[in-house]
Amino acid sequence: GTLDLPDMEKYFKSLDIDREEARALFLLLDTDGSGNIDAEEFTQGCLRLRGAAKAIDLSTLMYSNKRMLSWFREKFKSIEVSLFCIQEYLDDRCADMMIS
Repeated sequence: GTLDLPDMEKYFKSLDIDREEARALFLLLDTDGSGNIDAEEFTQGCLRLRGAAKAIDLSTLMYSNKRMLSWFREKFKSIEVSLFCIQEYLDDRCADMMIS
């Protein structure tokens, strides 16, 4: 994308901004995921990001992250069990084919 262009990299370097930090900021501002930031997204993003984070904001974020992590662990466990069952089925089928 545009953030990877050599001129942009030089520009960020002149501002002492890491390219990955710029990418993270872009992703925060691009709320509709379009790959572009319109005036509304820019304004709303700046309003959201101004000021110091409050303890309640950080606590809410930590709680959300814990819930998401728990959800992912549950899904991955389910996928792991499913893959194990598929592997056992395939092993049995291969063994049957070899016997025949």
